[in-house]
Amino acid sequence: MERINLLGDPSRPVFSAAFEGSSQFGRVVAGNMSCWSARQESGSKSPGAVVVVGRGRLLPEVLAFNRRRGVEVIRVDEPLLSAPGLFRVAPEAWLPASGDSGRLEALGITLREHKRAKGQSILVVADAPRSGGRAWAEAAVGKCKSLDKSEVVWRPHPLDVYQITGADGYSDPREESLEDAMVGCWLVVVYSSTCGLDALLAGKPILADGPAVYSELAGSFSDWKSLGPPDPAKLRTLLERIASTQWTVDEIATGEPFAPFLAPAPEPEEMPEPDDFSSIPGIGPRAAAAIVEGGISTFGELCDVDQERIDALELSKPAAKALAAYRGETSEQGGGE
Repeated sequence: MERINLLGDPSRPVFSAAFEGSSQFGRVVAGNMSCWSARQESGSKSPGAVVVVGRGRLLPEVLAFNRRRGVEVIRVDEPLLSAPGLFRVAPEAWLPASGDSGRLEALGITLREHKRAKGQSILVVADAPRSGGRAWAEAAVGKCKSLDKSEVVWRPHPLDVYQITGADGYSDPREESLEDAMVGCWLVVVYSSTCGLDALLAGKPILADGPAVYSELAGSFSDWKSLGPPDPAKLRTLLERIASTQWTVDEIATGEPFAPFLAPAPEPEEMPEPDDFSSIPGIGPRAAAAIVEGGISTFGELCDVDQERIDALELSKPAAKALAAYRGETSEQGGGE
């Protein structure tokens, strides 16, 4: 790749690892994202790709700018799976079609089972601060109370701590871990927070009101009575796909996480030209093309295939007769040309 732009905080170890790893695929130009400027970037030639480590106030501009230029952005960011020392490495909202069956175990991630017990509550968890977040939270708490007799516990995001009138309980993210907060609940309600994945790992039913990577495993307010534990097979398949995007700093430094996005596409294999079957007496260009389309590319193959393959070519009677004569002659002579 001609050039890879790397943006982020150069003082972070993961930034150094991303520099080393992405350097396996091209010349890397590193910069501090806090100093990034769309005006300055507009005056330079577009890079082959952009790697962004972490977040910052300029991140939305960086993503929008490169989206307009048609440049792929690979994010090195907080992991979707809560495991120590991991980072997610992938383009925005990207997941592989399939995952590595052993990756979950390699990362030390285990799936647990949960059975609803009497007296358990509903935990409503806030997303990262966003427009309309508080209105959604108030509505979600109200809907839960109208649909179920369970106590409703509200847990805000640590970057935007506030309480909601009407909630029966409160979990302060500054004092209580999410894992501890989920112990006494039978259902976790989110908009699209990655906390939904933590709940699924704990075997808890989840309700997601917005678009999320785990939407197919989440319930909804309109289908309250169908809420139940996640399907184990579907959950494992999803988690294996997610796990394939979660990497340690040491792995990032090897370049392996970047390979699907930065490695050059393999050169297409050159296929040898088929033999010229029109050189056979009585076989014209159309019949010769039909033989090639039938998966036969050499005179040797033409002589060796069984009659059923020849009949499937549906040649004209004159061509079929000419081909039969040729195959008979070469058979008597002991092989093809």
